[in-house]
Amino acid sequence: SGELLTERVVPDDFSGSDPAVALRRLATLVADVLALPMIRGARLVGAGIALPGLVCDGVLLRAPNLGWSGVRPSEHLASVLEGNGLSLEVGNEASLGALTVGRSRPVLAPQWPSFIYLSGENGIGAGIVRDGQALEGTNGFAGEIGHVQIDPNGPLCSCGNAGCLERYAGRRSILAAAGLAEDAHPEELVAAWQAGDDDARQAISSAAHALGVGLGAAVNLLDIPVVVLGGHLAPLAEVLRPEVEEELGRRVLASRWTELEILQAGSDQMPGATGAAWSLLETVVADPSAWM
Repeated sequence: SGELLTERVVPDDFSGSDPAVALRRLATLVADVLALPMIRGARLVGAGIALPGLVCDGVLLRAPNLGWSGVRPSEHLASVLEGNGLSLEVGNEASLGALTVGRSRPVLAPQWPSFIYLSGENGIGAGIVRDGQALEGTNGFAGEIGHVQIDPNGPLCSCGNAGCLERYAGRRSILAAAGLAEDAHPEELVAAWQAGDDDARQAISSAAHALGVGLGAAVNLLDIPVVVLGGHLAPLAEVLRPEVEEELGRRVLASRWTELEILQAGSDQMPGATGAAWSLLETVVADPSAWM
């Protein structure tokens, strides 16, 4: 059913962190959860981790916003996972988050057969779904929309390029442009925008323009006119939508014949983690006899 049994959440900013230290903290959380009576009495399927970056064969190749590269999480979590007979599935946060869009539980067909799901916090990633199937690319790297170049003369990005989408529509970038603290909640930005604050209005307008440019290119390439805003963009969907739709109307060649939809993701604050769990549960549904 995909029902959440329990969770442990520690909000933090892991930009520039030591992966060994961060994953050691994660191992402690995993051990705490596994020790709970309701989990000890459950049949464990596996473990999944959702990471914001390029992932291949269990290795996080590069995560610009974390500053991590060449990290194999299973090595840092081995003590707690192997002791409980668990293997680890490593996936991209946005692609895994897309598994939850338009669905109330695993296996169900999504509400929209094809869509582009934007996720992220400081960065922006995308999960691309066509006809109910995730498009991952040859090496699983599809969806790095946050590094689509909006302005070649724009600010330097952590990826090494300049003028990337996330430098205009990433959480920190929007808040800084609005004159808000980097730990401010999105609702504060919405309130400032609604109050007519000039900085907030300009920050939202700049983010909407950048999203329109990046998404316009994606829609023209993929012919997927449904966009679901998740992560830090979800609470901003209502204030972003008018200008994003206007920008897409100008940039998408088929806009006269295609209804473009900008939608808001659900209330799950950690869809990447949820999607990682659901992907494991779907293996049970696909072959239940293996678990009998």
